[in-house]
Amino acid sequence: MAQLQIALRQLKLTNGEELVCEIMDYGDYEDEENHMAVRNPFKLVAIEHARENVRYYAFRPFMLYQGDGNHVQIINPHHVVAECTPTREMIEQYTKA
Repeated sequence: MAQLQIALRQLKLTNGEELVCEIMDYGDYEDEENHMAVRNPFKLVAIEHARENVRYYAFRPFMLYQGDGNHVQIINPHHVVAECTPTREMIEQYTKA
């Protein structure tokens, strides 16, 4: 059985938050009311452990009670500073989350 391949993107927002999500639609960038429709967005959170001098990363829901895959969130693309393809390790962790 072939595994479903999900096209994930990592986004850096103007407020410094980073998201990993599925981009469903980029909207029309020439329209003043443009949008970015995303599904299953998770925020990447850094946790500092001062005693061990280590930084851990965890995924947290971007919007609570929206992670069942049936809900689509709309993001203002003017708040996206950067976009990239996440690493293989990040995709594996996202899939587990």
